[in-house]
Amino acid sequence: MTLDNIFINGNFEYSNIISCLSSDDEDLKPYALLELNEIKTKDDFKALISNLTGHDGRIRELVSSKLCEISCADFAQDYFSLLVDALCDVNPNVSRNIVKFISLNELPLNDVLIDRIMLIMQEIEANSKPKKWRTQKNHLLNKMYFKLYWCLEAFSENFNQPFNEDKLLEILSENAECVDYTIREKVAKILVKMDNPPEDLYQKMKNDVNYYVKLNFHDKI
Repeated sequence: MTLDNIFINGNFEYSNIISCLSSDDEDLKPYALLELNEIKTKDDFKALISNLTGHDGRIRELVSSKLCEISCADFAQDYFSLLVDALCDVNPNVSRNIVKFISLNELPLNDVLIDRIMLIMQEIEANSKPKKWRTQKNHLLNKMYFKLYWCLEAFSENFNQPFNEDKLLEILSENAECVDYTIREKVAKILVKMDNPPEDLYQKMKNDVNYYVKLNFHDKI
């Protein structure tokens, strides 16, 4: 019996759901995901998370939502890079769900995030010449700022996990000058969580021209 016949007959057994997630049937996967209530093995987690990127938007969003709903973080260790890929999804609902999954489970992937942030910054710079990347905005750069925004947001929400402080300070210093205020807002959000932030950078962001950037310091004034 085919998977579509199984699901038409209401047979949403766990094994059938996992088989569907491992299949190429993009039409049935949303139904299988809606019925998924647990993940039992590492292989089953692979079947789930493999649908987080490179698939139809409704599938990506459902997978990201399920990650937050079911207990499966113990299987995520080998998929930190893929999670950061999903964090950079064009759908902000996917990005938001991944931030929640990372922070709720306190996943130790901050250095993976830092490496991805630095890579995005390099890509922005490569597409900004001859001007300095942080002074420009256009459609191409806006898409890169979008990725940068969500990576910085994930880092700020997962701040208590270990990270390379020197690399972080380099990131914060560069992005404090970004023309996009939402990026500066994330810089400020991270700065106020640091025990000993650089005073000059702290004061710079505290006195930013944008209200939402300064709002991070509202209880520090």
